[in-house]
Amino acid sequence: MNRLLRRTAGISHGHRRTVLLAALGVAVVAAVLAGNVSAKLDQGATGSTFEATGSQVVRADELLRRATGLQAQPGVLVLVRPGASVDSPAGRRAVAGVVRTLRGDAAIGRVVDPLGADAPVLVSADHRTALVVAYLRALGGDASYAAGKAVQRQFADRPGTSLGGSLIANVELSEQIQHDLQIAEIIGLPVVFLLALWVFRGFVAALLPIGTGAVTILVTMLVLRALLLVTPISVYAINMVTGLGLGLSIDYSLLMVSRYREELAAGGAPAEVLARTVSTAGRTVLFSAATVTAAMASLLFFPLPFMVSMGIGGVVAPIVAALVAVVALPAALAGLGSRLVARRRGRRAGRAPGVEGWSAAWERIGRSAVRHALPTALLGIAALLLVAVPALSMRFIGTTAGDLPAGASARQVARVAAATLPRATSPSFDLVVSAPPSDAPSLRAYAGRIARTPGAGTVAGPLRTGPDLWQIDVTSRSGPYTPGSERLLAAAESLRPGVPVLATGPTAEQVSQQGHIGSRLPWAFALLVLCTVAVIVLMTGSLSLAVMTLVTNSLTIGATLGILVLVFQDGHLAGLLGATAQGGLVTTQPFLVCALAFALATDYGVFLLARTKELRDGGRTPAASIMGGVASTGRIISSAALLFCVALGVFSVSPIALIKEIGLGAALAVVIDATVVRALVVPSLMGLLGERAWWPGVAVRARRSRCGVSGPGEAPRRAEPVAAPGGGL
Repeated sequence: MNRLLRRTAGISHGHRRTVLLAALGVAVVAAVLAGNVSAKLDQGATGSTFEATGSQVVRADELLRRATGLQAQPGVLVLVRPGASVDSPAGRRAVAGVVRTLRGDAAIGRVVDPLGADAPVLVSADHRTALVVAYLRALGGDASYAAGKAVQRQFADRPGTSLGGSLIANVELSEQIQHDLQIAEIIGLPVVFLLALWVFRGFVAALLPIGTGAVTILVTMLVLRALLLVTPISVYAINMVTGLGLGLSIDYSLLMVSRYREELAAGGAPAEVLARTVSTAGRTVLFSAATVTAAMASLLFFPLPFMVSMGIGGVVAPIVAALVAVVALPAALAGLGSRLVARRRGRRAGRAPGVEGWSAAWERIGRSAVRHALPTALLGIAALLLVAVPALSMRFIGTTAGDLPAGASARQVARVAAATLPRATSPSFDLVVSAPPSDAPSLRAYAGRIARTPGAGTVAGPLRTGPDLWQIDVTSRSGPYTPGSERLLAAAESLRPGVPVLATGPTAEQVSQQGHIGSRLPWAFALLVLCTVAVIVLMTGSLSLAVMTLVTNSLTIGATLGILVLVFQDGHLAGLLGATAQGGLVTTQPFLVCALAFALATDYGVFLLARTKELRDGGRTPAASIMGGVASTGRIISSAALLFCVALGVFSVSPIALIKEIGLGAALAVVIDATVVRALVVPSLMGLLGERAWWPGVAVRARRSRCGVSGPGEAPRRAEPVAAPGGGL
């Protein structure tokens, strides 16, 4: 690896103009070909996007679609409030006009007239509000999105009507995602640049993370555009690509620039300075990208298209970010040369000569953690475990119209309908029964047994929807996304009438998601463990450090989930963070946040361990190498964490719970890991382990050398202790 990186550095230095022009050309091509990739991605926000292919929910929906030619759940709800009684001539004309418009839409196959004889529950008690319900024909995700936009245009200027339903919620969710991305560009990028000016201490240097981030995002979008030829990808992946791509580009740029400045101060020919930079910091970047890629690849084990899409984006972004950092960024460094040297008013006290990132303050933190290793480790771990305790009471909920912004039409319709049309509440789940017409009496008895089950509300049906297909709609008294509704579904399934029964609807989707995620969780966990251990052992030669990384990453994840439960489930500090208490976390998000938190924690862990190992291989004692690692990476990690928090944390202001939980979870993971874990827990644990932190050492180092991944400067250690710059053991 060292020889390959030095050869890459030589190409970047000797042909820097060509490399930079090539990178710019690729970015321009990507902007042209993939600039509108979000419009090509799967716009579906419900249904199959969050449901495993082949699950009973998908099979039930498919049976209903084949029998009726319609989607299983209502797609459009039109709330009609004519300003008078809906039974008056003006009210009837208003309702009839809505029904006529919907029936004239080719994408809509069935419209339920609230004034018809079979729909009295769709009129409010005061007869001033009516709800028109429409079912879409069997359409794909993109076709459904287009149908939703068409309905919006048809009712844009019609007074007394409000649009809701899953189709409209889908459109509004997608539009909100686009708005969130614009906010990230308008607010996030300028803030990142201003912070980069302070962190990089130079205008030119501050442009590098923005430039590399832009190239990374554009190229990643181009890769996603190509992958669309073989697999559908959800529009939600855009948020992952934008946040993770920009954040990692910032991390890698800061690491590379800091090391380049250090090597410039150490002296040498420009080509050799760049070679030393790429063979050290570039090596760390590659190991970091490998760990992030492995963590995000764990999402590919889950069969839900939403999580697979996020996993695809999470895998592509770090690979592209690493290639840009190791190939294109060195060419920029070679071109800028000494202009990247930070301007200071004299050397800071305690800064070691020639060590760009060395910080006296962080050295004191590292020394304190090592000298008081046991109490520091116990206090740090105890604090993280205490914060993680709420995660033990985590509950899961589904996505609803309530996740939309307060002004969204679908959310307002859902709120008004729940308040004024309580009997029109959608079923908690639907049972799709395959049986011949002669079984009608037994199916009616089956529906009666369900109605007598504790917790059951209304039970409608059996309704014959096909030659040998029936539908029974069941409403739980406690609502669709509740333990009571899940128990009712389990009871209904246990009362099977001796013929095939499949469940669909909100509660069935919730249970199905949890089941599929739970069944694949061991495999995802195994991938995380194996890949993390492999990367850390290859990088450091230490199995002890690999195990320690797993432990400390788990502490970061636990604390992050604990805070998310406090905010989104229990409502603590929700108002301050612009969130609302939801009674639980969206089913898919804790696992997505876990993968992201694990990736970011390992990312910063690699930064610290790589530099600590370099100092250890240079001859320092275990204690001195730990303090030196903290002193030389503390500022880099904390600065990178600050910039990363802005890059990904900007999504925490999104009004969509799905996006807000990801943004806040990523920001929390970065803050917790860069402060408590990396500054206190890891140094103190390594201090407690001493020489055992590098076990098994020599044997693994020999294997790593044969694999070509030994680090630059890795050599037999000298026995005598070597003092760290600025003091130490």
